[in-house]
Amino acid sequence: MIRPAEPADIPHLIRIIKDAFASYELVMDPEYEVPDFLSLRQTYDFRRKHLLTALWDGEIAGCGALTIEGKTAWLSRIYVHARFRKKGIGTNIIEQLIGIARQYRSDDSRFSGGPKDRSAVKSMPDSVQDPSRPSSTVELWSDTRFTDAHRLYLRLGFRQSGRERVLPNDPNYTVEYHFIRNL
Repeated sequence: MIRPAEPADIPHLIRIIKDAFASYELVMDPEYEVPDFLSLRQTYDFRRKHLLTALWDGEIAGCGALTIEGKTAWLSRIYVHARFRKKGIGTNIIEQLIGIARQYRSDDSRFSGGPKDRSAVKSMPDSVQDPSRPSSTVELWSDTRFTDAHRLYLRLGFRQSGRERVLPNDPNYTVEYHFIRNL
């Protein structure tokens, strides 16, 4: 089951992300890495910004976020606890987020409003988009070390754009790859 995130989910979601970071020997400071989680109600309006929680047998198993910016739907915060990987949870999170983005597009081709059916909503990402882009896209940035996630994105129709970015002031010296697909 995938549903909009609730305040009570946040400690569990932070633990999932901390565990993922620890598996790569990375530092995870919630105030730096997920400040949006710490201000859930102020950040996620579930119109243009959504945060979803995935459950497996009633246990919090993962999360994902969507942010609508112009013609671009940005995915972020895609994490599944190691115990629940290879069960289709990451795929389901991404597909649900893309479904929400499509609902926005069908309601407003410029993504300026939001879906009329609020029950179809979940979200969150970040970046600057090029307003001259003619097509609607779904995009994301992913740490170069997260190769399992990269395989998932490629399997779901994303492609690496060739762009990379270095996160400034990041204690993990993170470099990220850019992934994109048409909506």
